[in-house]
Amino acid sequence: MALLEGEVVTPPYNHVMCGRQGEDVVAGIRTPYPISTLRQAMPDAHAQLLANCTRLERAYGDMMDVEFTVQDGTLYMLQCRSGKRTGWGAVTIAYDMVAEGLIRWGGVYVCACVCLCVGSLH
Repeated sequence: MALLEGEVVTPPYNHVMCGRQGEDVVAGIRTPYPISTLRQAMPDAHAQLLANCTRLERAYGDMMDVEFTVQDGTLYMLQCRSGKRTGWGAVTIAYDMVAEGLIRWGGVYVCACVCLCVGSLH
């Protein structure tokens, strides 16, 4: 399975593809399923994914875009990077991360985020 863009921590806004390779995801030639499909089909892998993504967001203090695969019931985390977002999205995500206790308003990330976003909102 491959995970597409977006946030993974509550609630996950991602999609999965069953039985597909990376090029199917990137090319957009296959229709992805909601992440709830993974929860229903492989509840243990889904729980591990959410735990890993929460750990990554806490460690990096940022929304993460992750890619993973599940093979024979085992979750493999392939890569992660800071998630892309619009200026308004950055403000919304920062607010949500403060509400979740992942970052503080006084943190450098939030200050930089707000400063960058104010410029892009004009």
